Amino acid sequence: MIGVTFDLHCVRTNHSACLSLANVFHLNNEPMDSFERANVFTVIDALGYEAGKAETVRVMSKTTGNVTLVAVDGGVITENTASPFDTLLHLLEGSAEVTIDRKSHHLTSGQCIILPAHLGSNVISSQKFKMLLTTIKSGYEI
Repeated sequence: MIGVTFDLHCVRTNHSACLSLANVFHLNNEPMDSFERANVFTVIDALGYEAGKAETVRVMSKTTGNVTLVAVDGGVITENTASPFDTLLHLLEGSAEVTIDRKSHHLTSGQCIILPAHLGSNVISSQKFKMLLTTIKSGYEI
């Protein structure tokens, strides 16, 4: 399993998680899958929380898109990030405030929102949460 850990330090507070979604979308230049095909797994259990950290694991990565699991110990996870690709954010556990182009949306476990390409977005929560990010790349952006 391929994973990346980010320290949760931000200019705003000492207990905030800062992680650019653009970095999540492009963790590796070469497509790699982190899980074996044709094997059952529970995505929410594939990554745990680590105090003061945001952790990610690539579930699948192809030239046409990525599926990334993110577990955050609470705090700000993104700061006005814009991606060249549409991304489905599926909140798996906890709750979070998602701001897209300065409009705020409160998500709870099981809810999804599409982060449109080229618009700034933030994901903020004071509690632990997990989200699954599915990025689809069209031929125009590759």
